Amino acid sequence: MCRAAVWRSITTCSSCAAWHIALPSTLEGFFGRLKNEFFYYRDWSNVTVPRFIDELDRYMHYYLEEREKESL
Repeated sequence: MCRAAVWRSITTCSSCAAWHIALPSTLEGFFGRLKNEFFYYRDWSNVTVPRFIDELDRYMHYYLEEREKESL
């Protein structure tokens, strides 16, 4: 799934009133996990912007397709 499709799926669901309440907490959880699993504890000092984008695309593929989903 490409970045545009992920963003569309996150931002286009307006069918329920609770969506506007759930969206910030959902995104907060996602970006918190992204920072912990992808960004922190890595040395990004010599990484170019195109390489960073490529690494982020790889992580997104892993996150959406290969990562074990945690559920309560």
